[in-house]
Amino acid sequence: MNKLLVVLLYLGLAGCASTPMLNRPPVNERMVYVQTQSVEPDIKNAIIHGLVIKGMTREDVLTSWGKPIRKFGRDNTGLEEWQYSADIMSIENKTVSFQDGVVTGWHWQL
Repeated sequence: MNKLLVVLLYLGLAGCASTPMLNRPPVNERMVYVQTQSVEPDIKNAIIHGLVIKGMTREDVLTSWGKPIRKFGRDNTGLEEWQYSADIMSIENKTVSFQDGVVTGWHWQL
């Protein structure tokens, strides 16, 4: 039973980007944001838990993860990437991709 629970938890989190621990705004700030903004329940839950998921806006990501260390834009395409530094749990940097201000994906890099 415990193995099944671990597998289900892993699969449930596989669709979410993990959070940069060093830059993340405190939970009380994230709670105020989700209580005062009109956000979908799945996005609200991700923000509260410091995650990034597809469909979030730039403001949602700033609230969940804080300010990125770098922003890369592509001229007149609506494409943008934000890079976050590695956290204390990994050596990988995290990059969030946006199309027209909405998260379309993310990836990790060494």
